[in-house]
Amino acid sequence: MAATGQAEANKQVVLDFLRESVELPTPVFLVAEEDLVTVCFYMPQPEPGSPDQTYDYYSFNTYRVRDGKLAERWPNTHKYVPLYQPPDPAVGRDRATQPRHVGATNLEANKQLVREFYDRVFGAMNPGAVGDFVAEDYHQHSSHMPQGRSGLEEFVSRLASSTPRVAGAVPAPVAAPPEPAVLLAEGDIVVTAACLPQPEPGGSGCSWPYYAYDAYRVKNGKLAEHWSGINKAAPPRHG
Repeated sequence: MAATGQAEANKQVVLDFLRESVELPTPVFLVAEEDLVTVCFYMPQPEPGSPDQTYDYYSFNTYRVRDGKLAERWPNTHKYVPLYQPPDPAVGRDRATQPRHVGATNLEANKQLVREFYDRVFGAMNPGAVGDFVAEDYHQHSSHMPQGRSGLEEFVSRLASSTPRVAGAVPAPVAAPPEPAVLLAEGDIVVTAACLPQPEPGGSGCSWPYYAYDAYRVKNGKLAEHWSGINKAAPPRHG
């Protein structure tokens, strides 16, 4: 389903705001549903210890637009790890895409697919469930992440092996995945973000909100592409 006229207008509100704030690189994509707009940028970051090399990083922001104004924002920036801003606005232009509106697209079914993927794969730490949700040629847009369905199965297996289990027990959720703070879809792209409170330094017991983003392209009822909003050099703490 294509974005409505109002959703397209909301996208323009976000773009106009960003253009006034910074020298805007080419977005990888914008996704809009109802009053929410997510914008994703490609921002390669210096490899720790090897500043002449970079690793892939995708920056996300979601805005709520109300009466033509920005009313709320969910960023995925790290409070204590500043991002390197690539000086060339053409960075990421070759990665630009957009939601594809081919035939009928059931947005609610696509969002439910992502919800069940988290519950059955990462909630249960069950690599055997990956094939129910992920295409064989699953493409990770971050090159340091495991490619293909088999790569994701191996990744989940490693996570599962590091999690204590009761011998002979049927896999059960180790911890229920957090409810999405952001969940929207347009065309064949679904964007989701969970709020993972991060501890303030110094042992004060206080925390600050970190929004962990993922975006997926759905093809033939399976997750076919993935853009991760996790910074390799500053991964969030879970739980």
